[in-house]
Amino acid sequence: EFDISIFDISSKKNLLKVINIDLLKWVSEFFGINLEWLLNRTDVMYKIENFDKFQVSFFRLLNSLSKDSVFEISVIKICDLKKNDTNAQKQIVYPIVRVKLMELNNRTIYKNILINYYLWDYRRSRIDFKTVIYMLMHKHVCYYKSSIRMKGYTKKEDVSYYDFQKGLVSYDNLILQYQGLSWYPEDYIENA
Repeated sequence: EFDISIFDISSKKNLLKVINIDLLKWVSEFFGINLEWLLNRTDVMYKIENFDKFQVSFFRLLNSLSKDSVFEISVIKICDLKKNDTNAQKQIVYPIVRVKLMELNNRTIYKNILINYYLWDYRRSRIDFKTVIYMLMHKHVCYYKSSIRMKGYTKKEDVSYYDFQKGLVSYDNLILQYQGLSWYPEDYIENA
């Protein structure tokens, strides 16, 4: 589509000659990278998809992925989740949709789609997130898959989710730290 040859990517000098805004937009969309980050206008590498109060749009995204893509949903929490309706904004869950793009040199290349966080302390936000879990568990979403399970991970204090959003911490480093500390979001859908 962009008529780029092996020669064009053989050096930074050659690559800089063929880079244009259309190519950067394509890279941004294909890999889920913030275009403003590629243009060096922000330090935030991943854009956040905001589906706050618009779960149907989130389900449309998942349905668009479910036919042709292999993907999983991980949810990072920062502490134990307890219902208290304080809106203190301390009990936060961060969903990440991870889409397999390709295999390259014995490595799997993924696209990370960061979803707006949910405030577990806040009743409306908690119900919205539980709705997402319920719809995925009971096969009301993702027409081409039997069901989607979310994998839960608890974030430790020494790793920042925002460092991941900025590209300073890789997904693998974020998740590897939590092996054995998994939780299951579907365990939390009872009693809003």
